Amino acid sequence: MWIYSDIGFFSIVQKDDYGTLTVRSRVRQDLNRFKKLSPSLKDHEIIESVDSDYRYRLIADKTLIMDCMDELVANIKYENFKEEIGYTEPLRVPLYSAIWGITMRIEELDISEEE
Repeated sequence: MWIYSDIGFFSIVQKDDYGTLTVRSRVRQDLNRFKKLSPSLKDHEIIESVDSDYRYRLIADKTLIMDCMDELVANIKYENFKEEIGYTEPLRVPLYSAIWGITMRIEELDISEEE
């Protein structure tokens, strides 16, 4: 799962079968902000690896990550995400806008609804 939020960009994946998730980020500051969403994460280490796709990782119990996601949603207080990023992270505006533009192309595809 990719998440673009006002506190950062995250890729969240399950790397094992033990009930943990790995939250990955390209910027340490993003994971530091993510950790602040749950007091239970304060002692969790941010792992740095220069040899992997995402340089920074945080591994935690799935329920703790779910709590963070609840908090992330509860903290939404803006009407327009791109405008909010302009206030909180202006250097990211061109990057997030480019991603927005690329993903807008999905509307051009003939994707049938499957149920």
